[in-house]
Amino acid sequence: DPPKNLVTGRLYRRTRNPMYVGVLAMIAGWALWFSSATLAGYWLAVALVFNLFIRIVEEPSLKKQFGKQYAEYCRQVPRWL
Repeated sequence: DPPKNLVTGRLYRRTRNPMYVGVLAMIAGWALWFSSATLAGYWLAVALVFNLFIRIVEEPSLKKQFGKQYAEYCRQVPRWL
């Protein structure tokens, strides 16, 4: 079921996509820990896929569902960090 209310508190005050930011931070940490160019490349690929998915699928859906409330939220909170 889609959410009935737009969540804007806690982590969502800093970024509109805290789960994606967490996944990217984890992959970046692995890349640094293992000094791995392969993991760094994987991070880049995942970041690009996340960004495309958010822009093409998630944001239009949320704009349709929450309208002006979501538009205002987007003006106040960055997509990433």
